[in-house]
Amino acid sequence: MPSIVLIIISVILSACGQVAMKMGASSLTSNNDMLLLKFLHYFTNLPIMVGLALYGLSAFIWIAALEKVQLSYAYPWQHSDTYW
Repeated sequence: MPSIVLIIISVILSACGQVAMKMGASSLTSNNDMLLLKFLHYFTNLPIMVGLALYGLSAFIWIAALEKVQLSYAYPWQHSDTYW
């Protein structure tokens, strides 16, 4: 698969993962400050888990892209929001 396709897929999955995690975080209503309980709420929240899975998949695809191209070429694609 061409490196540019891998980069674009990685960027899209990363963005979708972040949106899913935000949706999950916004749905949490607990004001508990205990770290263990917070983690329990995070890991039982489906949108957060989907977001983490998408984000993880994005990282593996990003690594595959970096095998093929220089970081100086790929990195601006990953963070293109700073150039718009």
